Amino acid sequence: MITDVRPVHLADVERRARAAVADRLQHAVADTSLTVTRDPEHDDAVLLYVDSGGSALVCNQALHLGAGYTCELLPSPGGPGRLMRIRSGDAVDSELFRRALALFRSFAQTSYEPGLSAGVMPVLRELLPPEPSYLTRLERFVRQNEERLERLYDRFGTGSEHATTGRYALVRQPEGLIVIEQLDIARYDVFAAFDGEIEDRYLTDIARAWGVRV
Repeated sequence: MITDVRPVHLADVERRARAAVADRLQHAVADTSLTVTRDPEHDDAVLLYVDSGGSALVCNQALHLGAGYTCELLPSPGGPGRLMRIRSGDAVDSELFRRALALFRSFAQTSYEPGLSAGVMPVLRELLPPEPSYLTRLERFVRQNEERLERLYDRFGTGSEHATTGRYALVRQPEGLIVIEQLDIARYDVFAAFDGEIEDRYLTDIARAWGVRV
């Protein structure tokens, strides 16, 4: 399974953390006061350093309560600074994601990237109705589009030439099914919700693959 933390995950953690600390301090955060780096010991995590306990508290609130990440406080590196290990957490630990994963597996017995899921799922949740009703709708969408989805995965899946270039990455993600379903019914809302959240190419690639005008 691919567990590499993609830049979209790093960027999402840093963006949310900087916004939380800037709101607390009422001014921009210096680069030396907050850093996000890959965790050399855990492929599925990143390390967040902030220069005070108060900043660590607001980062935990923004990342865990606000975006569903898990935040583990690590031994202090010295001084007032705080070091935290950030993982995907509740953003992908939900019935919605598990059902999307099961549907995805019916088309593609392949790996996916948890870091990308962690950046995408919190945004999708804001777009969707309550889970029980939406799960039924998602399953119906997959049944009605089974042949079209098979062609999509054949053309853009892990075994395709696109996989080696990194393009059409959301097609190869479980949450991509939810993105496609939402693009079908409310593409403008989807693009608006993701504006500034992930790189534009993620959405434009999957939209074009599915035949949605962008």
